[in-house]
Amino acid sequence: KMKRITFAKGTLVVQQHDSVSSGMYIVTRGRLVVYRKTATGSHRASSSTSSVAAAGTHPTLGSRLSSWGPGTTLGENDVLAALAAHDDDSVPKRQISIVAEQDTDVLQLDLESFRWVMDRYPGAIVSWILSTTSRQWRVATYTLGEVLGLPKSDVRDWDLEIIPLGTNIEISGSS
Repeated sequence: KMKRITFAKGTLVVQQHDSVSSGMYIVTRGRLVVYRKTATGSHRASSSTSSVAAAGTHPTLGSRLSSWGPGTTLGENDVLAALAAHDDDSVPKRQISIVAEQDTDVLQLDLESFRWVMDRYPGAIVSWILSTTSRQWRVATYTLGEVLGLPKSDVRDWDLEIIPLGTNIEISGSS
């Protein structure tokens, strides 16, 4: 079952290394910021709210990776990894922390509900994987542009085209 949830600005939605059981989130209004702590430190946020840093790093959550608005999903990679787990002991933990950058409304699909959907509609997994891959491609493209110092006008959002196996592909400029 999907739940509607509103998070106030600054609310810690998901903390890195926590259980994946809360599932994934679809942003319907507002913005969520993704953080990741790369060092294996024991310092963790101690309350359910946390001050959102404008950019850079958060004092307890690590480096700011991205900010996502309406229509985007967050947490689906962790959910997909959990689906591959063979038992409850091997269910992976969250790889990121998520904080509400502003008052944000989401739809939450918990892990058990996600499993229910996948059991009844196995084709849905393909859609989720393609969506996730496409978004990761966009993030990688823009990140590479920033690292190389390219003007924003030179970095474009390439479409990820899925071509069925066995299709002849014409490559321009080749003989």
